[in-house]
Amino acid sequence: GEPPPKERPILYKQGDHLPSVVENVFLDNGWEEWQEDSHKEDEWTIAWKCGRFKPSEYTMAKSYQKLNHFPKSGVITRKDTLVRAIRKMRAVHGEVFSFLPQSFILPSEYTKFVHEYSQQDVRDVWICKPADSSRGRKIFLMRDLSELTYDCQFVIQRYMENPLLISGYKWDMRVYVLVTHTHPLKAYIYQNGLIRFSTEKYDLGTLDNKFSHLTNSSINRYGQAFEVPKDTIGAGCKWTFDQLQDYFVRAGWDDRLLWCKIINIINMTLLSLPDAVPKNNCCFELFGFDILVDDQFKPWLLEVNCSPALSVDCRVDDEVKRDLVRDTIAIVMHPRCRELQYPPKKRPPLRRKGQEAREEPEEVELDPMPTGRFDLILPFSEFCEEQTLHLDASGKDSIAAQDAYRNIVLECKELDASFRKWERRDDRPGRAGASCPAAKMFSIDQFNAFSSQLRSIPKKSGLPLRRSARSVPASERRQNDRRLAATSARVHTTEAEGRKTPDGTGERPGAADKVVRPQLVKRADTAREDAKRARAGSQPALRAARDRDAAREAAREQEARTAGKTAAFAEREQGEGGDTPATGSGRPPFGNRFRSPAARRQLPPRAVRSGEVQLPRS
Repeated sequence: GEPPPKERPILYKQGDHLPSVVENVFLDNGWEEWQEDSHKEDEWTIAWKCGRFKPSEYTMAKSYQKLNHFPKSGVITRKDTLVRAIRKMRAVHGEVFSFLPQSFILPSEYTKFVHEYSQQDVRDVWICKPADSSRGRKIFLMRDLSELTYDCQFVIQRYMENPLLISGYKWDMRVYVLVTHTHPLKAYIYQNGLIRFSTEKYDLGTLDNKFSHLTNSSINRYGQAFEVPKDTIGAGCKWTFDQLQDYFVRAGWDDRLLWCKIINIINMTLLSLPDAVPKNNCCFELFGFDILVDDQFKPWLLEVNCSPALSVDCRVDDEVKRDLVRDTIAIVMHPRCRELQYPPKKRPPLRRKGQEAREEPEEVELDPMPTGRFDLILPFSEFCEEQTLHLDASGKDSIAAQDAYRNIVLECKELDASFRKWERRDDRPGRAGASCPAAKMFSIDQFNAFSSQLRSIPKKSGLPLRRSARSVPASERRQNDRRLAATSARVHTTEAEGRKTPDGTGERPGAADKVVRPQLVKRADTAREDAKRARAGSQPALRAARDRDAAREAAREQEARTAGKTAAFAEREQGEGGDTPATGSGRPPFGNRFRSPAARRQLPPRAVRSGEVQLPRS
């Protein structure tokens, strides 16, 4: 017989300056590079670029193709938009989002910065960064306002003057996070990463020394002490996470609570993506989170990189980045990449009485999707995944999406409250020992059971935890839904008069009431349309909206006047008081709080309405 046909290799499409480690992983998998002159336009399977893709490349991508950037992910990768996003979340959800140093966007917020600068008794250090730059370019530190100069959009942050030092050297962490989908949101954290050191000892007296205050390897590799072996650190300016953990073990510190805090910071930062990024099943992105740890073992988010450097300059880079790219490709190219982490349980089919039970085929357990050294951090629970599905099913402006977003934030807030509560306990490991940062740590599994074990900590007074939507009983949720439906269904319209009445039980003389559908969705749609017009800045639409609102108010006042006259006439006809045919309670169908002041002045006095004084008949 004829030999089986040979499978076609996967084609990869590369952009400018493709890192060599990425290309080597592609070639090791047996893939071939896509060539414009010898292959069709849509024949490639994965495209990898260091820069951004064009909008047309996102729209023209096929369902089987993969691109290594999300559209509009700059909401967290640009420094200015990240400041706006975190500031907005903090204003809505509170201090749980206070993991970003105080920041101002220049030049638009220059006045606010000068006001804050003038309020400080002692001149603090500020660090200035370009809003859309990388590799430490144009970054400088300053104390005096006269030193502030900029020629583009800048972000100025309060400098962290108390970082945790290792042998006197400043360091930060480059944490790699893979987001495979934004609708629903799904993210993995890599267990290995880079610890980046400055090549000169930390000294606040020399703010112009970049080798002392900046940890970018693109800057420190040109320092004079780069190749010199340094205390504890050795030669170079990089460690792996494994080396940092070994250092913590030798120092008697436990870093697992620190990692839980970092994971919570990453999750809360990624929550900005579903609202900004349009739905696209062809994209994935590898982010680089820069985390700084202060001397109190509190992690701070410095920035998020959309294209973290994958160039290999030393042994540490080769040890981390080669496996990082290999595991990334294995996850995003796996056919089960979009499957749910917590699939719903299958129920047996119903059968009628007397019917024999059919034998169900045995379910074949699929092999778990290989993730390498990646660990899933979002969704971190079944409830969290359920809420992300609500974000996916409904529009980003819908009430259901807002409730789901709020529920996920509540979960993160409960985790943050658990961290703070554990830190205040007297019986935690290291509390009674020496006054070292180990007192800030405790022992739990680093990535497994991230949320469940923290909630099993016994609750103590002093930090009440807010109850999330999952902890509310189902009966109470149904009762709240019925109450909301009853409130929204109070709007009725009558066939005779054709107007709305807030009181659903009221009846008009000679009119048959007809209950219409609840107006909650209609009101929400109207408010959303008004907000969209306001954001769009359309002046004719805004004028039309104002005219429409004025017409509504005038019609409402006219209805109130008519209702007042009708009620007065009915009471005058009734004579001795008692119940009116309208409401059966001696009161007009419209309560006074629904009337305009002019309509309320037309009503008879309370004594007349109650029957104590009778009006003369005309």
